[in-house]
Amino acid sequence: MSRRWSSSELKIRQAMKRLGKSIAGGDQSQLLHWIITGALACAHRPLRYHSCYDGSRVRLPTETAGLAPEWVTKVRAEGIESILSLMHDGDLGCYAGLDLGAPDLIEYFRTEGFSVAHHPYEDPAISSRARRISGPLYSASDSRRWKVMTRCPSLC
Repeated sequence: MSRRWSSSELKIRQAMKRLGKSIAGGDQSQLLHWIITGALACAHRPLRYHSCYDGSRVRLPTETAGLAPEWVTKVRAEGIESILSLMHDGDLGCYAGLDLGAPDLIEYFRTEGFSVAHHPYEDPAISSRARRISGPLYSASDSRRWKVMTRCPSLC
């Protein structure tokens, strides 16, 4: 089954691929790709392109726990106030061995003051068990102005 990507989707995917390569190369100066400047951005999850990352469902080394707060500081400095996380259990499991002062990465983001919506999604290119997201990702009745950062390893 093939899927045709719209030009906007393709541009976002290409930008995220470039961003991932840059981060993997050691350049942490830019962690976001703005879709709508100041309102909607995409980012790779913390440590996704760090040299210590061994893949989904593989725990990160405990000594990398201090790098998550650095990521939080950097994205907050860009004006991010809320996070829409699409991480599935395998992605979240990578952080299970880190002492973040919270039960998991999603709760860690909340303790750091972010508004967080979590809608797990497995990339169909990677998993035959993937499910599509259906329905609204957050309530339209939410009157707050959401600055949403989509956090997805390969969806964007």
